Amino acid sequence: MCFEDFMQLNVFQTLGMYESTFLTIDRDLSKICAPHRKSKAKQIEIIKHYPYNRAHAPSSTLTSNLYDIEKWAVAHLNQNMLRPEMYQMVWDEFAIVPNNREKSV
Repeated sequence: MCFEDFMQLNVFQTLGMYESTFLTIDRDLSKICAPHRKSKAKQIEIIKHYPYNRAHAPSSTLTSNLYDIEKWAVAHLNQNMLRPEMYQMVWDEFAIVPNNREKSV
């Protein structure tokens, strides 16, 4: 099963996130904001077609809305999407990366 189908079946449908997708072809382009970039002349311009690569889907191609993201957040705040030990693992500190210009806690 591909990533997009897995997420649709196991997350979006489960949580009632009916306006969320990782697939560009499923997006209603009239409902999303257009991406922008700087032109070679350093002017801000609208990009007609957002760069899309399925390999990046898990990290960067989610299209959603406030209501669906709220469902996602509530499910995780209530810790009912993953096994309890998975939530602990998510918040455990695994490594300190010293060169990322962040202040130490």
